[in-house]
Amino acid sequence: NAMRDLQADLRTLVVSDEDVIPVIMDEVLQSRLETMKDHDITALQSKATERNPEIMVLERQSQSDSLNLSWQESLAVPDLTVGASYDQRGGAFNDQINVGVSMPLPLWNRNRGNIELARATISQTLSQLSAKRAEVSNQLRSTLLQYTSQQAAYLAGQKLSKDLDTVFQGVLNNFIRRNIRSEEHTSELQSRQYL
Repeated sequence: NAMRDLQADLRTLVVSDEDVIPVIMDEVLQSRLETMKDHDITALQSKATERNPEIMVLERQSQSDSLNLSWQESLAVPDLTVGASYDQRGGAFNDQINVGVSMPLPLWNRNRGNIELARATISQTLSQLSAKRAEVSNQLRSTLLQYTSQQAAYLAGQKLSKDLDTVFQGVLNNFIRRNIRSEEHTSELQSRQYL
């Protein structure tokens, strides 16, 4: 079932109605195995976290949340407004010059809710970022363990294949020299002995 599902995915990817059977040359496979023998887990983890798009999005979100906190804190400072006006004949005096200063009320605890929300958003984004980094690191470790076990199985399979070829050649040579007989011939000889 898994093979059928994978074949369906491959047919979809290459836009084909026929089954896709990948062909890998032995020298290409061997060169890949040689290049992947030595891997530095720390370097791979740093590269994986640098290039992971979800981590990059969370880092940008963290920067955006920090800017939002700065903006919300700047809104907490009361705005002092100074104004001046001139009135030639409309005020209480002729050529009246007015100067005004205004400040919004209340003066303290302004925008406190939005500041706390911005801080909570920052801590939430940072916890999501650390969780995503841990997830990527664990996936990388799991993949490397799976790779090394599959590489060991492949190398063991290659050794077994060589050993089986040697055994096959030995059996064939002994059969040609008549050191080994076929099962039919052996059972025929055994039946004659009992008669």
